[in-house]
Amino acid sequence: MEGRHILTFVLVQCLKQIYGTTTAFVPLLAMQLGLDAGNVLSIIGIVTFCNSILSVFLAHLSDATGRKKLFILDIIIDIIPCLLYAFTSSVLFFCIGLAVSTIKDAFAPISFAYLYDCLDDDKTVTMIGLIDSASNAVGLFIPALMGLLWSISYRSVFIIGAAACLLAAILSAINLPAKNIEMTK
Repeated sequence: MEGRHILTFVLVQCLKQIYGTTTAFVPLLAMQLGLDAGNVLSIIGIVTFCNSILSVFLAHLSDATGRKKLFILDIIIDIIPCLLYAFTSSVLFFCIGLAVSTIKDAFAPISFAYLYDCLDDDKTVTMIGLIDSASNAVGLFIPALMGLLWSISYRSVFIIGAAACLLAAILSAINLPAKNIEMTK
């Protein structure tokens, strides 16, 4: 794997860590909107059931169209709930954002498969360790920063999450290979 691909995966995973931190604030927003925990759990349960069906369909689609496109789509879809959370106080739009952020988990197996497709077999464990270590390092300080921003403006937390996803998608589209064969040449 080329150095720029490794660096891109590291940066993308760090940016996704920023988005992941924003999801920790979703329950706080739900409480601010006056939502009942049972309603939130019902949405998550229904959508999780749908994920089991959707993920099979997406797996077949990824074999036909390539995993890179779905990897990028997985990242882009995270922008939608962030923007809904940031710019609305509507319970309906909150629920739509929650459903979107949960349903897109059907892409997770494809994103993992794409990452593994791009790695050299003999260095897979080392590269996964490098990528996750960098992401975990970001995960040490981002929650504190997001907590501080939450106290100033909850909207800024979700705007930063959306911006991180957008940047990760752009980096992925520009710098990551379409398939493993391109990386070995």
